Amino acid sequence: MKIANAIILAGGRNTRMSALAPKAALPVVNKPNIRRVLEQLFHNKVSSFFITTHYGKIVDLAKEGKEPSARALHFQLEEQPLGTATATKRCVENFGLGSEAFFFVIAADISYPNMNFNLFAQSLERAKSNFPKIVGAVAFLLRPYDEVINRYPIAIINEDNLITSFVERPKSPQEAYRIFRQIKASFVKKISEQVGVPCLPVNSSYYLLARKIFSLVPEPENTSSTKYDFGKLLFKRIPPGLLSAYFIPEKIMSRRPRIKKEWVDMATPSDFWLANWLFVKTAAEKIEGYYDHLRNLRFGQNVQLDSQSSVQDSVIGNNVVIGPGCEIKNCIIGSQVRLFGAKVSRTIVLNNTYFLGPSTAVVEDSIIGGHYPLIVQQLEINPIIRKLVAPLPNGEVLISSLNLKPEEIALAEDSFKKMKFSQRPIEINNERKE
Repeated sequence: MKIANAIILAGGRNTRMSALAPKAALPVVNKPNIRRVLEQLFHNKVSSFFITTHYGKIVDLAKEGKEPSARALHFQLEEQPLGTATATKRCVENFGLGSEAFFFVIAADISYPNMNFNLFAQSLERAKSNFPKIVGAVAFLLRPYDEVINRYPIAIINEDNLITSFVERPKSPQEAYRIFRQIKASFVKKISEQVGVPCLPVNSSYYLLARKIFSLVPEPENTSSTKYDFGKLLFKRIPPGLLSAYFIPEKIMSRRPRIKKEWVDMATPSDFWLANWLFVKTAAEKIEGYYDHLRNLRFGQNVQLDSQSSVQDSVIGNNVVIGPGCEIKNCIIGSQVRLFGAKVSRTIVLNNTYFLGPSTAVVEDSIIGGHYPLIVQQLEINPIIRKLVAPLPNGEVLISSLNLKPEEIALAEDSFKKMKFSQRPIEINNERKE
C-alpha cells in the first residue's frame, strides 16, 4: 500500500516553552522539527504534504528546505488553534482528499527520527485484507505500566490487533494493571515478558486514516467545538474493531531488559532536551554539515574556534564563534552563537545566543537562550541571569530570554569585537564532509 498524502498537525501552542513557540518550530539538532518531519515523510515516499497550523512562522520554516520542494507543500492557516480532529477534517475538505484513499496524519511536535512509515502502511494493508471494514490505523509504543500513570491514555486491543476501546490515563498502578489484563494482543504480552513488567500501548500520534472517519467530527458551532481531538473525542466514537493497531518496533536492551526509547513528545522543556540528545545518538547520519573525527564534532559553515579552547563531542551550527576560555563537551550549539569563557556540558545553546561567562561559571544539563540574544555575565552572583540559565531540577528546565533593546544588542556586539583570541582563530569549516 503506497501512501502519497500526509496531513501534518503543526498548531501546538507550546505554552510551557513560550519563548520557543510554536512547538513544531522547536529545533531538533539545529533544524526546526517541522523540517525534520517533512524530510522523514519525503524519504518514506510521501509526495504531497498538507500542513495545518495557526502560525505563519511554520509556513516560512516548512518552505526552507529543498526536500520536499515548495510545490509539494500545501498550507491551511487556522484563524485560531483547532483541535487535532477538527483541523484534519477541514484540511481533508479544503484540499479534496479522496474518500477511499488513506493518508498519514502526523503531529509535528513528535521527534522519532527512525520511524518507518512504510512498515506502518504495510501493517494496515494486511489488517484490511482480513478485515475490509477497517477505516484506519493507530501506531503505538509500549511503555511499562508505572510510566503511563497520569500521563498517557491507553487503548484496549484484542487478539486480532484491533482497537476495541480507548480509556483515560490510569491514576494508579492497580488501575494500570487492570487495564493491562484487558489487552489481548500477543505482541503486548511478548514485550511485557521480555522486560519483566506489564507494558501498555501508548498512542504515538501517528495515524493512517480514511476520509469517512471525519463524518463523525461535528461541524463547529462555537469556539469549544473547534477543539475536537482524536484521542479524547473522535476515536471514542468509532465502533470497536474498525481501527487497527500497529506496534512500532523498538529495541530491547539486553543487559538490563528495558525498552530503548527513541520517541519523544516535546511537551516539556526536559522532553525537548531529551529529543535533541536522542537524535544525536540514534540518527547522527541525518545531521547536516562537516565532521571532525578527531574531536567528534559536527559543524556548519563559518565556525571559528580559539586555539586555547576545548570543544569536543558536540554539534555546532553556522556562523559560530567560540572564543578563549571555553570548555565545551557534549553540547548542541545553534547558529549565530558567540561564546566566550563558557564552560558548558550536556547543554543546548539556541540560535542567536551571546554567552559571556566568567571563568567560574559552569552550565550543565541546560538549555540556554530563547527568542532574543542572551548575555550571560557573572552567572554565579546574578540571580536574574541564574534564572535564565537554569539547570534541570527533577527533569525540568526553565527556558527564558533577555529581551534586549537595540542599543543593548549593539553594546553586546561591541563587547564581542573587543574580545581577543589567544591566537589566530582556527577555521574548522574546511575539513572534509563525512
